[in-house]
Amino acid sequence: MILVGELSLWVALLMATWAATVSYAGGHLRRADLIESGERAIYATLAMVVLASLGLWTALLTHDFSIRYVASYTTANLPIVYTITAFWGGQSGSLLFWALILSIYSAIALWTNRTRNRELMPYVTGTLALILVFFLAAICFGSNPFERLDFIPLDGRGLNPQLQSPGMAIHPPSLYLGYVATSIPFAFAIAALLTRRIDAEWLAAVRRWALFAWFFNTVGIVLGMWWAYVEPGWGGYWAWGPVENASLLPWLVNTAFLYSITVQEKRGMLRKWNVTLVVSAFLLSIFGAFITLSEVISSVHSFALSPIGKGFAVFLVLAIVVTAYLVSTMLNDLRSHAEFAPPRLIARNRQRYGGYIVYLGLVALIVGFAGLAFKREFDLTLNAGESRAVTDAWGHGWTFLNQGISRYNVLNREVTAIALDVSRDGKPSGVITSEKRQHFDSRGAPTFEPSTEVGIQGSFTEDVYVVLAVVRGADGAEIRVTFNPLVRWVWLGGALLALGGVVVMWPAADA
Repeated sequence: MILVGELSLWVALLMATWAATVSYAGGHLRRADLIESGERAIYATLAMVVLASLGLWTALLTHDFSIRYVASYTTANLPIVYTITAFWGGQSGSLLFWALILSIYSAIALWTNRTRNRELMPYVTGTLALILVFFLAAICFGSNPFERLDFIPLDGRGLNPQLQSPGMAIHPPSLYLGYVATSIPFAFAIAALLTRRIDAEWLAAVRRWALFAWFFNTVGIVLGMWWAYVEPGWGGYWAWGPVENASLLPWLVNTAFLYSITVQEKRGMLRKWNVTLVVSAFLLSIFGAFITLSEVISSVHSFALSPIGKGFAVFLVLAIVVTAYLVSTMLNDLRSHAEFAPPRLIARNRQRYGGYIVYLGLVALIVGFAGLAFKREFDLTLNAGESRAVTDAWGHGWTFLNQGISRYNVLNREVTAIALDVSRDGKPSGVITSEKRQHFDSRGAPTFEPSTEVGIQGSFTEDVYVVLAVVRGADGAEIRVTFNPLVRWVWLGGALLALGGVVVMWPAADA
């Protein structure tokens, strides 16, 4: 299966190249046979990428350490759930994961439009195929996940401890589902420009895709904030780093597009604006992938280093130049056919209630963000049996009693944990545990520097956030206690925003 997967990558690249060539030719020459051949080639590309993905998962699950990717991101004793998620834990696998999602989306877009938008579909197919060609070429020529080592190591290097987290198991897929979904509206926008059919028809074809991208982008951002909060141990959820900002930009653009799309559908206005927003959302998603998958910028959230940064840069520049040329040559066709007027409010209970949910989500987010200004931190040194008292931002007195240090082995790591008996205003509030984890391979050799597992006791009022900093002697420790007011309102606000956004912006039955 591994060899089949490796060969399938090259066949997928050939199929995508063929799909791009015959689809554009078929659309230009109005040849139905070429158009049909291009669409079938997309389905064939999907089948080949699925085989390649199954090949890589087979290599990971069978611990084939002759493959560089497997040896770089797994060990023989890595828990199976993280062995599976190691698929996107490194650069090569992440590129293949992107290609897998894109090929699935492309096949769905073609199938759902097999009897609609037929003048647009050859160029939609060709554009999606070209994007697939880039990613498959980057995999085959620049970062092949099936690359072999000159020798077979006894064990692998292992997965970064920060990636051995439930949050990271679902955060990258969510973000990628949103990133890649912007390709479908982009392809329809290019098709509309090439065919000069800049009307509401192409918008109707992409509205659900844009909403789909917006939803998963929202979920991915919130999950990324949550992961940054619970995993590294620095106590925050947004550092305004390059990767965080790169994920926020397409979300903002998609939000603007989903609002303005109703204006064009109802009044024929904002044509240039909508085309520009669709194109920009895709380009910003590619830029986000470039930041995440390249070694140009380092970030705590950048989980894959890549030698293919130049290829991404060239692809991004070419995409900008081509789309800018197409938009600039179609300016006359993109002029609005109506004077500007505020869009009518659609009197539908569903949308009104969805709006209420969005507003509640925004209020919850603002409340949560405001709470960060009242954060309080304390560095405490405690021997076994010792206690310290501190006061939070609300004036409540907290006492932390060191119950001692415990050491034990579990799964693929050695754990050093401190248990703190906590009381609030003299009343027992439970036990908070924080850990230092040293991961080992199957032979007992350490794989990474020790990582931190924070202890959190929370409510909608505040989180008590405990980090084991240093162990001193047998039972002494230095800990950092942080009181983070209102953090849970951030997670609630993110969930409400995603839910309300879908309710508000889901296409109406008469749209």
